[in-house]
Amino acid sequence: MVPAVSRALITGGAGFIGGHLTQRLLELGLDVLIVDDLSWGRRERLQPSRKVRFIEGSVLDLPRLLPDLAGVTHVFHLAALISAYESLEKPDVYFNVNINGLLRVIELCRGISPRLVFASTSGVYGNTEAATKRELDVPSPATVYATTKLAGEHLLSMYRTRVGFDDVSLRFFNVYGPGQSPKHPYANVTCRFSRAAALGGEVELFGDGGQTRDFIFIDDVIDAVCSVAFSPVKERLYNVGTGRDASISTLLESVQQYGGSRMSVQRRDPWPNDIRHIRADISAIQRDHAFVPRVSLDEGLKQTVEFFRSVGEDW
Repeated sequence: MVPAVSRALITGGAGFIGGHLTQRLLELGLDVLIVDDLSWGRRERLQPSRKVRFIEGSVLDLPRLLPDLAGVTHVFHLAALISAYESLEKPDVYFNVNINGLLRVIELCRGISPRLVFASTSGVYGNTEAATKRELDVPSPATVYATTKLAGEHLLSMYRTRVGFDDVSLRFFNVYGPGQSPKHPYANVTCRFSRAAALGGEVELFGDGGQTRDFIFIDDVIDAVCSVAFSPVKERLYNVGTGRDASISTLLESVQQYGGSRMSVQRRDPWPNDIRHIRADISAIQRDHAFVPRVSLDEGLKQTVEFFRSVGEDW
């Protein structure tokens, strides 16, 4: 249940997930404060509203940009560098932004204890043998990016023990949908394939296409985020996926069908450290928050292809 008077801070609020979350929070009646440096965020994701205040700047500068969180009841920490493969080349940068950025958020939250929702990643599981990933599985991150997210989960756990933090971490699986930028280094294959299917063009297929992923539509992700943000939590860590997987080859065939044209596919060597199979066990968030993904992969792909068809080359 949303409190009668609520104000939310979203770091990274002009990003793909942040933009959708902002719209949902406005629909729920919240005032929204956004901090985003626009390195990959886009102002056009945010509809003009008197209930939204936007501050351009880095999460690392949060104490200067936002000296206090007076009136803030909920914090959604989405801001991060999120390219798994880039993180292997720029580990210092990723540790600085992702870990120190979270510390700046934690410092602001001390003393007022808002509900803090932290965006983690399924990448913390790594390339372990079992395809189905459960929250109690031993993590085995294979990239610096995933390692920083796992470190963030542990930081929150430590501060929760020391100062009574009210936090919950969500391990997002492969999020996709309208509004994602295909130019983003982390844009997943659903985004790149859907744009090519809608507008024509070339796509790259890394490996044999037999890799499987748990693709979850953005609306379902926002449902999950809000379900844990506005209700009591029994656990402090949840997977956010569908519990189903699909191969990259199947995905490619589907978007070509919905786009109405064949794409040029360039085959590439597999990514280093690529995860072969992964899907979420979502029994915990289903049990505690009655979360049920509503959008099928087919319907989500149709909506994503249509989005790229409608915005054309400008997005």
